[in-house]
Amino acid sequence: MRGALASQQAVHSLGSRAWRGISNRKWAAFRLTILRRDGYVCAHCAGYGHHVDHIKPLAQGGAAFDATNTQVLCARCHRNKTIIENGYKVDHERDAWRDYLAGQDTLRK
Repeated sequence: MRGALASQQAVHSLGSRAWRGISNRKWAAFRLTILRRDGYVCAHCAGYGHHVDHIKPLAQGGAAFDATNTQVLCARCHRNKTIIENGYKVDHERDAWRDYLAGQDTLRK
């Protein structure tokens, strides 16, 4: 259990200073408002979105509870945006492979 907690903390360490003082309850209510506002539609690919993304990251001075600084993204678009913001390249071949494998899992069911 200790290892899992450490890995979760590592994932969130980049923006941890920016997130201090934000209550989970307040964020949950705000998140639901944004998801409903945008109809659970990803702003990038128009797929099903369930991630609320800060357009200007908190670590770069973006406002946490400013609705104009938020957008709904699907998991893939949110991951890709975060990768790019952190200065890395998106591996589109890996995304294509994941799509292929997801399709295979769907066919087996």
